[in-house]
Amino acid sequence: MIITLAGSLLLLYFRRRGFEQGDKPSSLISTEGAFLVTNIILVALVFIIIIGVVFPQIREGLAGDKVALNRSFFDWACGPVMLVLVMFIGICSLMQWRKTAWSSLKRNLLYTLVPAATAAVAVLISGIGNWYAVAALVCGFPLLTIVLEWSRGTRARHQTRGKNYLSSFTSLIWSSRPRYGGFIVHIGIILITLGVIGSTIYDVERTATLDIGDSMTIGGYELTYDALTTEQDDVKLSSTAAISVTRGDRLVTVVRPQLNYWFYRMETFAEVAVRTTPAEDLFVSMVWTSFDSSDESATFRAKANPLVVWMWVGGAFILLGGVIAFWPERKRQPDDEAEDDE
Repeated sequence: MIITLAGSLLLLYFRRRGFEQGDKPSSLISTEGAFLVTNIILVALVFIIIIGVVFPQIREGLAGDKVALNRSFFDWACGPVMLVLVMFIGICSLMQWRKTAWSSLKRNLLYTLVPAATAAVAVLISGIGNWYAVAALVCGFPLLTIVLEWSRGTRARHQTRGKNYLSSFTSLIWSSRPRYGGFIVHIGIILITLGVIGSTIYDVERTATLDIGDSMTIGGYELTYDALTTEQDDVKLSSTAAISVTRGDRLVTVVRPQLNYWFYRMETFAEVAVRTTPAEDLFVSMVWTSFDSSDESATFRAKANPLVVWMWVGGAFILLGGVIAFWPERKRQPDDEAEDDE
């Protein structure tokens, strides 16, 4: 962190004349103004994270008091800032360079913000959760903005070149790779934000000790403890549980969490069974109590984390968008520039 900070300050110092000579934003209601606000939000987010990481160490070094900032600090301190940042992803896409006319901005907001707000109200009325309503508004607005920009460009290419919509969309992406690759990165950030909201606010965890045939419920699932298999060799002692997972009257799957005791390390390690779906991840693990083979009761920790998979999907979008954005630009043709202007 010190090397990164020092290197950044040195770069700013050596390039200070270039910044002084740069054009200042003529209006905050512009792409430049939106970028400026976005950068300020990013700096604030980084500052909060640095405070959360460094402050406990400074406090312990100066006063000798051990201060532990747990996950909740970063969730509630960084979460609102991250939501504002995601909102500005949509606002930046609606702005124009130099200055944005209010009439154009209002029209674009009508196409994007109103549907997102409508979806948020519908989610709120359905009772799924208040934070899901926030996610529908905050994540839906920039996503609809990106879709609007893509649809306009694709339609223009379809009308001018007569290609089908798929070819028009592909050629649109490759006509300006940095711009549209950045849009794909934005989608990745939106999906990660959606996953963070779901997995942070609505995760459910439960621990229970069960005998063979007993059940526990978590997040709409019923977990039934069916059997326990114990095996031993020269290296380890393994206990594997078979747990039937049902939702309603339907058998969803059978998970097999495992607990291994390694003799040479004299330590116990749990192998977690995971079931992943687009809606949520279900984690089931065994908690060590004893390896008494005559007692088949076992303690299980189960956790349901909604929307976790979308954080991984978002990471893939960020990687894809970065590859497209940094791909070498081909020389632009006059007809490409004309279509982009349209």
